[in-house]
Amino acid sequence: MVAAIAATVEEDLLQKMKSSPFLTILADESTDVTVTKKLVICVRLLDDNFFPSTHFVADINVTDGKGATVAVAIKDYLKSKEIPLSKIYGFGSDGAASMTSMGNGVAGRLLAENPAMVHIHCIAHRLALCTSQAANAIDYMKDYQSTITSIFYYFKASSVRVNRITAIQELLDEPILKCNEVHEVRWLPYYKAIETIYRTYGSLVSYMSEMGASDAKAKGFAKKLSQFSFVFVTHMLLSILSIVTELCLLFQKKDLDPALVDVNVKHALRELQKHRDHDTSSEGLTGKPGSYIEEFLLKVGTGQRKFFRDHLLTCCANYEKQCKAIQCQFIDNLINNINARFPQDHLDMVTAFGYLSIRPLSFLSESERENWGEVPIQKLASHYGNIVEHHGSKSVPIIIEKQGMSEWSKLKELVFRMGYARDATYNLWSIIKTHHSEDFPNLLKLAAISLILPIHTSDCERTFSSQYYIKNHRRNRLSETRLQQCLLIMIEGKAIGDFDFKSALDILKKEKKRRIYNKQ
Repeated sequence: MVAAIAATVEEDLLQKMKSSPFLTILADESTDVTVTKKLVICVRLLDDNFFPSTHFVADINVTDGKGATVAVAIKDYLKSKEIPLSKIYGFGSDGAASMTSMGNGVAGRLLAENPAMVHIHCIAHRLALCTSQAANAIDYMKDYQSTITSIFYYFKASSVRVNRITAIQELLDEPILKCNEVHEVRWLPYYKAIETIYRTYGSLVSYMSEMGASDAKAKGFAKKLSQFSFVFVTHMLLSILSIVTELCLLFQKKDLDPALVDVNVKHALRELQKHRDHDTSSEGLTGKPGSYIEEFLLKVGTGQRKFFRDHLLTCCANYEKQCKAIQCQFIDNLINNINARFPQDHLDMVTAFGYLSIRPLSFLSESERENWGEVPIQKLASHYGNIVEHHGSKSVPIIIEKQGMSEWSKLKELVFRMGYARDATYNLWSIIKTHHSEDFPNLLKLAAISLILPIHTSDCERTFSSQYYIKNHRRNRLSETRLQQCLLIMIEGKAIGDFDFKSALDILKKEKKRRIYNKQ
């Protein structure tokens, strides 16, 4: 019955894929509880109303993570479902070399089949790398990360320790929180871990100081936690990482609008620059008004002996100079990394597609409207309106370049005069498709690709979470086929009240030849 239900779900999904004008692919690798290499494939598609959606389609066993292996697995899946690679216009990955290489990587091998395809390095992964690399370039930050990780494992190893610190948290009227597990390149958990230390600092230091007499590890942690530099960096990271975390959560949003990427990256850079500019406004330690840094500096005061949450902080000889250097270097590294991975002076395809939202049109003068968006739309029209080559393969143009540019000029005036809603790109283009499809055939194709761009691979990560939920230590013998069926039902299946059980029963009757099915 599970197989019949999964087949019904998959049949409905394949129908959506085949009716969508274009498709894009998201792929990521992981291992399950039996250390089997898994490749998750998701697709983005458009429905008849021009509404984009992301769907899980396959969870495949692969022998390794090499570009050739993954590319063959993707192509074999598409071939088995009778979906031509010429219909795939985007490929999103986590940015691993085996995925992104334009030679022997997955992107390069897929581009050899359809050179017009756009490969996008997941923006959420890019942002995480910006932060982790900014920290890893500073020796103190690496030591700080090590301390946070060690504290987590210290409490994880003993329920007695957890119960004792919980009692102290209750006594001090602090939140009952546990230290979070952290990951080297996932800075959202790091932010939560740092926030936990900030909120339970008093109980942490009290516990470590009390246990330090008989526990060498606790004594070492007490010494670390009581350092002025440690507490300052905690507040500094809360101030800075809150900006990055907000951006990271946006980048993992389901069906993210491409127009929001560039806007929010620029906003984050401006906020980071404000922190940096405030740091250089004076020689001593300062914090941007309203920030965690300012709160900390006001609490510890300017006296020779500094206390935080009633605990004396130890200060090295040049503690202010050291803390300021860490703060400035971390922010500088972070800004430079974001600029390098999200270049503001380079018009990439995601940014160019973002112009199809036509958001700022109402704020432009007539002369500004005339030229607005010409360069990015020309980039798109040139890419999709001409033959693109990759390793000897040639793409087939899907639009007429000159007509596309002519349509762009006409579209801007139409949208401005009619006052069409532009709060979401799919809302605007749904209106254009419904009422003006004959006037903008070329731009509608560009808009279709824009709406299904594989900007991030968070949906693959969500699939891995479902995979770990289904195939766990107690169900570790689950076969590849049955796991695939369970995932399809769990992720793509409709609610019980909406599911077509009759179709599933018909499939079951065909597969299982039983006498009861032959009775009238």
